[in-house]
Amino acid sequence: MIYNQIKCPHCDNNLSNVRMSNKQMWFILPFMLIGFLPLVKIYFFKPDASKDLAISEYNTKVVDGDTLEILGVITNSSKREWSSVSVEAEFYSKEGEFLDEENQYVRGDIAPNSNENFKIIIRRPPELALNGTIQPKLTLSGVTRAASSVR
Repeated sequence: MIYNQIKCPHCDNNLSNVRMSNKQMWFILPFMLIGFLPLVKIYFFKPDASKDLAISEYNTKVVDGDTLEILGVITNSSKREWSSVSVEAEFYSKEGEFLDEENQYVRGDIAPNSNENFKIIIRRPPELALNGTIQPKLTLSGVTRAASSVR
């Protein structure tokens, strides 16, 4: 059984081929394209945290013998406000083997063309990080204020 069939109002037969005229097609096409523009903008032109945000400086220190504290400054060099910014610290051995990671969010938003301090506390990091043999590789991610309202 086929649902949603169109019937002829004069003879009550089912219409199998419904065609759109060129005039109707040219009328509907701009509305369809306008509807897809926000999706294209979100997918292809989304801001990149690695281009706008950078860690300008950071220091590590050992606290209580088994906790590593990373204090640093994030610089926002763009005209966008960033929110939900997270800092990820990854640890690799001298041979390049992955050892551990920690990811924490920065409190508050980062205003355009400004700096924001951050602190990451890592409990029980790799022993090589505690004695200063290896340093963490820090990366940033986040969403802009305009993009976060889309979610």
